[in-house]
Amino acid sequence: MDNWRDWFEWFTLGDWARDGIEWFMATFSMVLNVIRDGLLNAYNTLSTALITPPWWLVILLGGLLTWFAVHQYRGRSWPTWQIGLGAAGALLVVDVALWYLHRSNGFTLLDSYNGPYSLLDVERASFLLMFLPPSWVMILLLAALGGVARGAVFGLITLGGLFLIDLMGQWNNAMQTLAMVLVACLVATLLAIPIGILAARSRAVSLVVKPALDLMQTMPALIYVLIAVFMFRVGVVPGMVATIIFAMPPAIRLTELGIRQVDSEVVEAGQAFGSPPSRILWQIQLPLALPTIMAGINQVIMLALSMVVLAGFVGAPGLGQQVLAAISRTNLSLGVEAGLSVVILAIFLDRVTAAIGARSTVARLQRAG
Repeated sequence: MDNWRDWFEWFTLGDWARDGIEWFMATFSMVLNVIRDGLLNAYNTLSTALITPPWWLVILLGGLLTWFAVHQYRGRSWPTWQIGLGAAGALLVVDVALWYLHRSNGFTLLDSYNGPYSLLDVERASFLLMFLPPSWVMILLLAALGGVARGAVFGLITLGGLFLIDLMGQWNNAMQTLAMVLVACLVATLLAIPIGILAARSRAVSLVVKPALDLMQTMPALIYVLIAVFMFRVGVVPGMVATIIFAMPPAIRLTELGIRQVDSEVVEAGQAFGSPPSRILWQIQLPLALPTIMAGINQVIMLALSMVVLAGFVGAPGLGQQVLAAISRTNLSLGVEAGLSVVILAIFLDRVTAAIGARSTVARLQRAG
């Protein structure tokens, strides 16, 4: 009996897990440093661009939004790419004109000229921001994106919701949270879709992946945060790493499901024409599975937003920090403002991604018809 008790005392699974993580950190320290630096640089770049939009982002988004809008409500006279290019050029001309008025002081020309791009890159900010607050520029761009994706009514709703965030004084925090969520969702999607494809094409991979996904979805999210802090210390990086791990399973499951649900007769038709497996995957299976894959990405975004508060506990800036401050100070008004800001971001991201999936379904039906 004592031997059994000694054996159970020796069987310390938690210590084994800790030792395994420490071995992993020591062995792959360079890889972890690359991951940390990459995530941190991506977050810093995106959050800065969202808070103070640089001139090139305003021009790029303006041109793309015009292209998509015309593509959705297009006439028959001009190709949509020409209209989008024209809109981007018009924004560039406006930027140059505003810069000229700003630097010439209304009367005096510049003493030197080094080319438009070097001139426009002063403080990396669009000169439209001389007349509009930085938050208003991004609000208008995001509202235009919502209008293109879901129609004019949703665009106006987006405009009102984002202005409400700005009026509550939570705009910078909301953009930091949005940057963290977008980076985490991008990485999670880039990891999840290939795994889902492998699981759909190989039953052996599927049998291995499914129990792992069950474990990932049932493990408390706080454990991921603890592991990430153990590996990356406090800050925004452990928050993003925990979010990536927590949000990946739905994208993997729905990618596998979408590919498996593709009509076998369509795949067989492609094989009959001599198409290689890679071409069948890219031109038949993935396009037909896109609505299901987009539903998985939608779930990834929602799960990532649900991790905002936990990320705030480990030092990630943004709305999670505001919720944590509201809890620690028993500040109900701050908690309501931060929580409402998260809800507005969630509605915006949910509706836009759902619209992309729905549009791909409509396009597929039109091609079939």
